[in-house]
Amino acid sequence: MSSGKRKPEEQFVDVLMERKVPKEQLKRTNLGTLPKQDVIVKIYLAHLQDSTGQPRVWRHFRVSAGIKLSVLQDKAIAPVMGWVRNLHAYTLTDYRDESVYGPEESRAVVMAHVAQVGYDFLPDDK
Repeated sequence: MSSGKRKPEEQFVDVLMERKVPKEQLKRTNLGTLPKQDVIVKIYLAHLQDSTGQPRVWRHFRVSAGIKLSVLQDKAIAPVMGWVRNLHAYTLTDYRDESVYGPEESRAVVMAHVAQVGYDFLPDDK
């Protein structure tokens, strides 16, 4: 039975999300030169290690530093991993603080399993 209020765990995550990306700070940030810079990214599938603890599935690739996470997933990660674009749901985790980013609106069937990742995630297209 739900009273319409969010659970304490969800309220706690809401506060953490607000602290991660304060809206006022984001408005003041100058990202003007990022599209002119490239970064080399290493990604790996979480929880899939070999006997030495190293990731079994990983990729290195170069992308623009100004790319949105939603575009990164669609145009870079999916192709380099050999996945079909726009087919699967996804979340991206920052393991420095365990924050999770994902699509605000996804029609993928596997979004039904998003609760296994966490209570909520930060939007990946901001």
